[in-house]
Amino acid sequence: MKHCGLTLLFLLISLFGWSQSQVQLKVQSGKLMNHYYMLIPEDDGSVIEVYSDFKTVYFLDSRHVIDESEESVIQMKKLWYDNEIEIQKLDTCDSIINNIRNVGLHNRTSNFLLAVARHHIGYDQKDFTHGLAESRVVDDPSKICFSKFSKLNTKWFSNQLDRLDSIRHEKQLRQEHFEAQSEISIKEANAFIRDFSHCTWDFKSLLLIITKSPDSFLCAVNGLDENDFLYLKFKMKDASKEQNALEARKALADSETKTPRKKQLIRSLKKWRG
Repeated sequence: MKHCGLTLLFLLISLFGWSQSQVQLKVQSGKLMNHYYMLIPEDDGSVIEVYSDFKTVYFLDSRHVIDESEESVIQMKKLWYDNEIEIQKLDTCDSIINNIRNVGLHNRTSNFLLAVARHHIGYDQKDFTHGLAESRVVDDPSKICFSKFSKLNTKWFSNQLDRLDSIRHEKQLRQEHFEAQSEISIKEANAFIRDFSHCTWDFKSLLLIITKSPDSFLCAVNGLDENDFLYLKFKMKDASKEQNALEARKALADSETKTPRKKQLIRSLKKWRG
């Protein structure tokens, strides 16, 4: 049965007159987004890649290697027997193909970097996320072949990882600095609060500041506007899961600094019960 399917598959390709230097493209238009089905030649065979777009930003939805599996044959027949959708035969380095594949690859890489950043330096680390959005692999991804773009994208990815690791290292050094101090000044507490992101390193730094210098922390918090204060409380709820949260909570409660925000901060440091 598998060999029958493969025979049909290769007959289908032959009927199309498919060149090994061409990509076959079918575009399925939709109200909110379009879908792009590509049959792409590779050295050891061919693949089907399916992309979708939103406002010309492309995302890879799936990738199927054409082999002797029933699934691949079924996918192939399903896509290419639909005569209502026109087949375009384009060079593998055509600007349309370049743009879809290159932008799709770059989006996957960027999303992976954001996921790594969320874990190591916090999802709200603006320096990293803004830099990621502004930096480019190339100015015009439609003008460079996918094979070359992939190499440039790998180099770009490595540079972004170095940048992420540098930010993580700075946070680690800051935490070690607070750990070595017997007291933290209002100036340092204020600078930290305005740079505090949602990650373990900063959670530990926060608890060190509160435990060692609750008065400095409360004075710094009093300088926040209401929106920044609400966001701080939100992040402190996750800091409450850290080991020294109870000690920090007690330090706040024992502080003689009077502020209407103190009770709210103490509540934010109350460990969640799931």
